Amino acid sequence: MIIYEKGKSNKINLSGQDFIAKGGQAQVYGKGSTIYKIYHEPDKMISESKIKELSVLDKHNILKPQTIVANDKFKTVGFTMNWVKSITPLCKLFTNDFRNRMNINNNAIVDIINYMRDTIEFIHSKKCLIVDGNEFNYLVDVKTLIPYFIDVDSYQTPSFPATVLMPSIRDYHTKGFSNLSDWFSFGIIACQLFLGIHPFKGGHPKYKKTEFEKRMKDSISIFNKEVKLPPVTRDFSVIPKHYKSWFIDIFEKKIRTPPPLEGGIIITIPTQIIMIQSNEDFEVKLLEKFDYDILHYNVQFGMQAIKTKSYMFIGKTKYPITLNTELIYTARLGNPIFVSIENDIVQFNSPNGKEITNVAIQCSDMMITNNTLFLRFEGKLMEVDLIEINNKITPVINKVWNIMPNSSIIFSGVVYQNMLDKIYLTIPVKGSCVNYAIPELDKYRIISAKCDKNICIVVAHNNNQYDKLIFQFNDKDQTYQLRIIDDIVDPSINFVVLDNGIIISITDDYMEIFSNQSSKVKTIKNKQTNSKMTLCNDGMSVRFFKGDSLYSMKMK
Repeated sequence: MIIYEKGKSNKINLSGQDFIAKGGQAQVYGKGSTIYKIYHEPDKMISESKIKELSVLDKHNILKPQTIVANDKFKTVGFTMNWVKSITPLCKLFTNDFRNRMNINNNAIVDIINYMRDTIEFIHSKKCLIVDGNEFNYLVDVKTLIPYFIDVDSYQTPSFPATVLMPSIRDYHTKGFSNLSDWFSFGIIACQLFLGIHPFKGGHPKYKKTEFEKRMKDSISIFNKEVKLPPVTRDFSVIPKHYKSWFIDIFEKKIRTPPPLEGGIIITIPTQIIMIQSNEDFEVKLLEKFDYDILHYNVQFGMQAIKTKSYMFIGKTKYPITLNTELIYTARLGNPIFVSIENDIVQFNSPNGKEITNVAIQCSDMMITNNTLFLRFEGKLMEVDLIEINNKITPVINKVWNIMPNSSIIFSGVVYQNMLDKIYLTIPVKGSCVNYAIPELDKYRIISAKCDKNICIVVAHNNNQYDKLIFQFNDKDQTYQLRIIDDIVDPSINFVVLDNGIIISITDDYMEIFSNQSSKVKTIKNKQTNSKMTLCNDGMSVRFFKGDSLYSMKMK
C-alpha cells in the first residue's frame, strides 16, 4: 500500500510486515516511530477539523492524530500518530501475577493513577472529553510508570460529539457525557488497579452473575456489605483513604465529584498470615519458607530452583539476580545459566563461574519453555542452544523462524500472531514451531496466554467480559479441542501439566482437573483453593506457592 503524508512528497510503502492490528473501522500499521491508521471506508474517517481540535491535547502521553495521509490517488484514507513501543495494556496491572513479576507495588499504582488523573484534568481543561475511558484505551510503560492515552480520535471535542461507550465503564446515573461521567469511568479503572476487581463484580444474594449492568444501575458495588468478594481481591487497605471515600460516594451513594487531588502514600496494615492446611479434598504439606515472596518454581536435572525478586535459589545456594533474570540449564551437563536482556542484547552468566563465550545476540523478548531458550528480535524468533566444549559454554543460534514483527506477542510457551487479521498461536518446541490458525480468537482482544505440553490457556476480552479459552493441541495433525470459561473475575492464568498428562488449573475460586487425553473435567471448590496459590510441579508431584511458602499437595 502506497500512502503520502499531507505536506510531504515522499511516498511510504506499508506492507504486511508493518501490520499491527485491524479493528472495526481501520487497520493499524507501524513504521519507524510512526503509527498509520488506515480506514476501511475513508468516508468514515474523522474529519481534518476534528484532528485540528484534538491538536490542543499536546501532552507527550496523549497519542493523538497527527498528520493526514492519502493513498496513491491522493484520496484521504487515514492519519498518523506517534508510536511509543514497549508499553503494556493497562489491564495487565489488574493481576497480582503481572504486578509481582514486574515489581509493581501499591505505591507505584498510586503514581500511575495520579498521572492518569492529571492527564484527564488536562484533557478537560482543553474542552474535550474521553467518554469511552475503558481499560483498553490506556497503555503503561512499566519502567517509567507513565500511562499513555490511545484511541484519542474517538474523544469528544467542542464541535464533534462522541457516540461510543463500553458498558462496563458507563455512568447510568448521568445523562449525556460530561467531566463527571469521565471521572466515573476513571473511578472504575482506578478501583480495578487498586483491588484487581471491577467495583460491580463479586457475588450478591439478590443478583445473578449476568445482572452486572443492573447492579451498576442499582449502585450495588463491592463496598456494599452484602457483596461477597472473590479471593483474588486485594485488601481494601491498599486504597488510600481519600480514594476509598470517593469510591463509596460515586459507586454507592450516586454522588458525582472529581477524584481526590492526591492519592497519597499507602500504609498497608500487615495481614494475618494464614497457613494453608489439609482439607477434605487435598493433603497439603508445607515444604519450605523463604525470606522473600516466591515468583517462580522449577525442577530440572533433579535440582529445585526458586526465583524471588532479588535472588535465585538453586538447591540450597542463594544467588543475587535482577528481576528480569531467568534460569536455563545446559543440555549436556546441566550447568545452570542465568539469562537476561540488557539494552536489547541477551546476557548469559554462569553462577558457578563457568566460562561463557561472549556472543552479542540482539533481542527484545525471550521465553524459556521445556529448558529451551527462544529469543525474539523484530520479525525473527530464534532458538538458542548452549554448547559445552572443553569447559566453555557457547550460545549458538540453532533455528530461526519468521514471525510478524509488529503484530506478534511473546507469552509463556506461545507466540500470538495476527497475520493480516488471521489469528495464529505459534507453539515453539525444540527444533520446530507449529502454527495453529485460531478463528475463535478473531473476536477477542488477547490479554495473556501460557502453553505447556500442548495445553494452552488464553485469557481474552470480548463483549464486556473476560473469558478463559482452554486449548488442547494435537501436534500430529495440528488439530485442537477448545473449551471456554466465560465471564471470569480474575484474568490471570494459573495451571500446571504433570508428566503423566494430568492438568490442574485454577480459575477464580475453584480448581479443575482434567487430562490431555480426555474431555472430562473434575471441579473442586473449597475455601483454600483459589487463585492466590500459584501452581507448579516436580514431575508428577503437585506443588504450589503462596507468598513466601512452598507447599506440596495431593488428592485424598
